[in-house]
Amino acid sequence: MRTCDDYCDQLGGPWRPGWGLVFHAGEPDDRMRLLPGPLVIVSLNHDRDNANWLDHPRVVANLTVGIHDNEKGVLADDLLVALVEAGKGFLARGINLLVHCAAGKSRSGYYTCALFMRVRGCDFDTALAQVRTWREKVEPNEYFAAHLRRLEARLRR
Repeated sequence: MRTCDDYCDQLGGPWRPGWGLVFHAGEPDDRMRLLPGPLVIVSLNHDRDNANWLDHPRVVANLTVGIHDNEKGVLADDLLVALVEAGKGFLARGINLLVHCAAGKSRSGYYTCALFMRVRGCDFDTALAQVRTWREKVEPNEYFAAHLRRLEARLRR
């Protein structure tokens, strides 16, 4: 029997009691259908959308933030904080998140680390270390890492 484990990594249990779960993956495929709902897809691909998943019965929303995996992909401070707050709000309501980019490494790691920093009130290095315990290959590029370090105080509030 196939499970979502061969597709993505569940990033621990709920980050707070009663909250939704966070799943981290590369490009979505049919295995995504195995994830529990309700589900919000957070895509950080710059050249794809997830329109084909909008009719999936467990997908309640599709948030696509197309960014490049280089210095041009760094989001404005206020935009990143707003996106993290949106993710935190979904989780607090028991809605699961599937965070992905093409490889499930840099762009999705950027967002997942920022989200963990906000939810848990920790610094970037702590967030990255924790996220890597669940998904070893997470490696936000140098520009994303520098941005998250610069925003530590703001994200930890």
